[in-house]
Amino acid sequence: MQSDNRILVEEAIYDLLQADITPGEIVYHPTGVGSGTTEAVLGRSSNNELMLLLPSQDTTLSTRRELRHLKLVEQAHRLNSQSVPCLEMRLVNPGLVSQFEQLLVDVLDLVVEDPDRPDSAVEKAVTRWEELFRAERHRSHEDEIGLMGELLVVERLVELDPQHRSGSWHSDGDLHDLAVVAMSLEVKTTMSPDSMEIHISLLDQLADVPGAQLLLAHVRLEERDDGRTITEVFETLATTVTDRAHLDSTMHKLGWRAGQEERRFTLKDLTLYRVDDNFPRLTPDHVKLPPAGVAVEYTVDLDEATSNRLDDDETATALQSFAEGLLP
Repeated sequence: MQSDNRILVEEAIYDLLQADITPGEIVYHPTGVGSGTTEAVLGRSSNNELMLLLPSQDTTLSTRRELRHLKLVEQAHRLNSQSVPCLEMRLVNPGLVSQFEQLLVDVLDLVVEDPDRPDSAVEKAVTRWEELFRAERHRSHEDEIGLMGELLVVERLVELDPQHRSGSWHSDGDLHDLAVVAMSLEVKTTMSPDSMEIHISLLDQLADVPGAQLLLAHVRLEERDDGRTITEVFETLATTVTDRAHLDSTMHKLGWRAGQEERRFTLKDLTLYRVDDNFPRLTPDHVKLPPAGVAVEYTVDLDEATSNRLDDDETATALQSFAEGLLP
């Protein structure tokens, strides 16, 4: 059933688009939908930007969002001959008017449910539309390499797992890349023929894990025209795993978006290291905890960890055990 607010929005937007506007002026169109101290108002600026104004005593958005096509600000507008604090939602891409209309309907429907919390209405509605309005973020060279390395390890584990699960991937927070009940696995990826140096971004990343063995996987990639892209590896995994929702969620959380320009990689080598007191590392036990706001990052030369390197048989056994492990 069509929302009454849809008819209201469509008619108001039509009227606003027909209005003549002088430079610097904003034309307003009341909606009759209560919001905060008065009612929600639609508007159009002289540079053809459509907007929704939600009057509110508390104009603070609970979450700051970096968006494209859409601008969210706290701005006073002169309504009914007086200055009124408003939450302003402004479309800055005139090519998305129809999508913006639906977003406005969603916001107004939510405002009807709770007129005193227009900020909540904006947050909930924009979340539904975040894929369209989210700021474009391009993966860096390092991010692309790191994600491909993790995906290739996940692919190997899924192949070894009789249940074909991807659930160990970022299953236990963000400290380690993969975890099952008795083992944690941190993946570090470099480009061949790069050095054996890897970057550790957190002081406790290679610290002992209570009740579990910690392994480090060094993935070496080579960029080749006959290699695979992140999208291709993901699509192969998507047809194999039995927990597709987890795979999709993790890819989304790590910032992967379809349609970005991608390079092609082949796996050159995968080496496992046992992380213990013989492994060259820094942990909170070795370094006094830094003050708030100070991060400790360091580099490990894996040529200094040869005694901790697993041989082929040990690697195969460790990967099989990890693949069949209980999820946290």
